[in-house]
Amino acid sequence: MAIPSLNIGGGKWATKKDKLLAYKQNIGGRYFAINGDTSRNSTATFTNQNGLIDSVGNNVARVDFQDDVKGSLLLEPQSTNLITQSESFANSYWIKSGASIEGDPSTVGAEEVVNGDFATDLTGWIDSTADTFEQVSSWQGESGLIHVVTSAANRGARQTSVYTLGVDYLFTAKLWIVSGSVYFGKNSDKIGLGDYSTTGEWIDVSVYFNPSEDDTLRIYTVGSGEFYLDNVSVKEVQGFASPSLDSPTGAFKLVEDTSTGHHSVYLIDKSPSDSNIYTRSFYVKKDNSRYLFISARHIPTSSGTTWIYDFDINDWANTASGGSGQSIEVLQNGWIRLSVSHISNSNFNNDFSLGISSGAAVGDASYTGDGTSGVYIFGAQLEALPYATSYIPTSGSAVTRVKDGATITGFSNYINSEEGALFVELKTFSELGTYRQIALSFDNSYRIYISKRANNGKLEFRTNNPLGDTNNSITVNTTNNYVKVAYRWGLNNFGVFIDGVDVTINNLGNTFESGKLNKLEFTSIFSQDFIGDIKQLQVYKEALTDSELITLTTI
Repeated sequence: MAIPSLNIGGGKWATKKDKLLAYKQNIGGRYFAINGDTSRNSTATFTNQNGLIDSVGNNVARVDFQDDVKGSLLLEPQSTNLITQSESFANSYWIKSGASIEGDPSTVGAEEVVNGDFATDLTGWIDSTADTFEQVSSWQGESGLIHVVTSAANRGARQTSVYTLGVDYLFTAKLWIVSGSVYFGKNSDKIGLGDYSTTGEWIDVSVYFNPSEDDTLRIYTVGSGEFYLDNVSVKEVQGFASPSLDSPTGAFKLVEDTSTGHHSVYLIDKSPSDSNIYTRSFYVKKDNSRYLFISARHIPTSSGTTWIYDFDINDWANTASGGSGQSIEVLQNGWIRLSVSHISNSNFNNDFSLGISSGAAVGDASYTGDGTSGVYIFGAQLEALPYATSYIPTSGSAVTRVKDGATITGFSNYINSEEGALFVELKTFSELGTYRQIALSFDNSYRIYISKRANNGKLEFRTNNPLGDTNNSITVNTTNNYVKVAYRWGLNNFGVFIDGVDVTINNLGNTFESGKLNKLEFTSIFSQDFIGDIKQLQVYKEALTDSELITLTTI
């Protein structure tokens, strides 16, 4: 078989800022770079060779290894992660229902609280208009405590300069409530599962949290009340090992409590009722819980106008429960990415909920927890797209990743305009646009391209030529499915081959004048960029034979 004049990918990849990756010419067995331009004015993530989420800066092309050890060029549209805290699940931004968020207890740092044992006095603590604010020597078996009595809400004890905003902490304390209820944090940024109201016994408080209001620790009553407090501690803590190279300890554990009901983290009203498609995604890893759900209600149910999707961590092949739109990506070290898509509308809640379920039936998310079972979670994402794109980290605000672009210009010496062949191994994403093209061109009048027509599901093989156009349209599934395609051109010698089969409809047509093709671009004349993965691309200066093209495209 002839040697390609242009050989891209096929396991031979490299990246460089502003340069199209690994465009190489093969002459006498030697490879050397042919420069091209890449564009994307934002950072972006990809799956590296170790199966971890990695990131690159502006205008650096992405070689993604999610599907194959040889890698593929990843080209994605612009997208925004509408979840503003994608990893800090301990933050009050995420509401916990019948569950708590835990970090890795082995990573706790230095003590942030001054005089948390109240051994001899109240040094470091401030009276927040309490009626009684005193150190006592003993109470119900504990020695060295603070005693607080209040006659109104939001009063008690506080200590300043305890927190750094956006950092995860482990808060622990011993609490005895005589009357009323007590909360930790700020009224709008409470720590824990809610207000503590159990009276007549010591409560061991242990909560992972992420402060978002200020640096002050508050221990206040909800209304009037009386309480004793001892052994107050705040220590910075890291998360568990995550699937991300840039956030290696960014995972947290969702743990069910002992209540009967739903055990989840959720957000309220996170997609508008605009009849557009939205996709929710999470990275998860099994601990000792097996079944999960993702729902558009924060209190999910399997009936009525709600949708809910159940996932079995042990058996990813058996997850088609609760409707259509599920997607599963398997990463390394037990990590899985789950995603679901649905059309937003005003008939039901548009919340974002991930929780643990019993697995007994679809939507059976209400059960009695054991207080210890859970699942590791990472990287929540909500996008106004019909599929999940690569992970977009956020920390306090929505983040947009700009679309990818790629072009090579000025290589007319490597293309024979009069005859040749273009070979590509590709897959596309579920896409609402049309004319997603890979093209050899000079301008809009001289163009040979392979186009994904998302409006009819066809691959279109076409030339634009002042001497007369040619067109072959073939229906083939390329959505999340790799295919090998080749398009041959020459005077009355056009051909289309897909996965080793000759599918040519029209082989007649005029070819190009000499020197009329000098550019490779991943976009159409309508500025609709190709969206998908490209494992390899080759350009030949000869119109390959049928048998050669069958061999080249056979999987």
